[in-house]
Amino acid sequence: MRRKHIAHITGPESYRAARDRVTGLTDVLTEHGLTLAGGAPLYGYDNWEIFAADCRLPLTTVDLDLEQLATTAATHLFAVLDGQTRSGVIRQPCRLVVRESTAPLPSR
Repeated sequence: MRRKHIAHITGPESYRAARDRVTGLTDVLTEHGLTLAGGAPLYGYDNWEIFAADCRLPLTTVDLDLEQLATTAATHLFAVLDGQTRSGVIRQPCRLVVRESTAPLPSR
């Protein structure tokens, strides 16, 4: 059985990445004729594993590897403080943590 009632819990609305995730999700849902359960996303959450894994139905999340993100940010901050010029966008990998809230793909 495929899931059709999809909710989205994300980081703070003031974060561009959280807003971008909402936009991406709603675009994909629209492509499949679906809408967001509850009508809107819930803001203030990013793969808080204790919360996600302990839900009555463990939630699928996106792990942004915040520890690595902080390390990269600190490295670049120290480089700038040392007089090195830095600019641009730094993209970091993330991973999808699939839990029971996601239906398995149908076998082909």
